[in-house]
Amino acid sequence: MPPGCLLLSSTAVAASATTSAAIECLKNYTTAMDSLKLNMVAVDQVYPLLSDLSASLDKLGILPPDFEGKTKMKEWISRLSKMGAADELTEQQTKQLDFDSESSSNSFMAALPNAGTFIMSLVSSKPILVKMLM
Repeated sequence: MPPGCLLLSSTAVAASATTSAAIECLKNYTTAMDSLKLNMVAVDQVYPLLSDLSASLDKLGILPPDFEGKTKMKEWISRLSKMGAADELTEQQTKQLDFDSESSSNSFMAALPNAGTFIMSLVSSKPILVKMLM
């Protein structure tokens, strides 16, 4: 093995990629929910946050296509795209989005332990060579 290299199994690399994607999802959930608590309810404030959340959920391949978070965020993105940038969510819409985000986040957290077992069974254990950054 060349110096400065580390031998990792493809399982370890896949687990690392999955972990990174899951962390990105958690960050995006937290940011979106915190923004509502800070009364950031204008479409031009909410839309990019939900778009980032939706994109991060789509990157996490261990979630099924009909995962609650994916469908709920896409519904909200569709709803917001029909509004003007300066429009604001009503109090009722804000409460519903907060509820949908919280529910989706809880479902996401519940899916993580099962997802780890699932990904490990899908990935081969053939080792790959990764150059370490020094």
